[in-house]
Amino acid sequence: MDSKKIRVLLIIFIIINIIALFALISVINNQNSENVENNVPQNTAEGTSDVTSDGQVVEGFKNVSVLYQNYTGYISKAEIAEKIELLVDQYFPIIHSQIIENGEDRETYFNTYTEAIKNRFGITEFSDFDRLVEEVGKINCNLSDYISYELLEDSFEIEGNYTKATLVYTYSNGQTITLDLYILNEESDTELEYRFIPQD
Repeated sequence: MDSKKIRVLLIIFIIINIIALFALISVINNQNSENVENNVPQNTAEGTSDVTSDGQVVEGFKNVSVLYQNYTGYISKAEIAEKIELLVDQYFPIIHSQIIENGEDRETYFNTYTEAIKNRFGITEFSDFDRLVEEVGKINCNLSDYISYELLEDSFEIEGNYTKATLVYTYSNGQTITLDLYILNEESDTELEYRFIPQD
């Protein structure tokens, strides 16, 4: 092969390597940015611009970092934060509209929707459900007017297969709903992942 052909092949080889290098750098940067986004705690107060009907700023999850520091089980922290928010955004209003506003008999409702209640709250006993309905019924403002929810930092402890902590939802009028939150530590076919039990 003459030197001209060798030079052309060398230039083509160098160009292909440069293109491959840029493609590799691009892929690595995309993966890094996805990892950063996935590790950022969801539902933090930063960037929240929601406001209650009486003009108070909604903080959302006040101290999500406490969850990240104290729970070491298999469920992702982002999933736990979403579940905690789902209670106040959807499940409490369902209880209010379907039971409290409609005057539905609590025990009949519990017996009819046992599986849904178990999936939403991890509640399997009527007495726990009855107390939860009682707590939701005490809130004298629009249930969408919550200011924040938080896990009390000093409340974390291991209880059986669960990490237990105190969860407090605070509303615009200062009223609160306080629950014992149980989060499963290790994957199990028989145990519920979450249990939200009203405190006595």
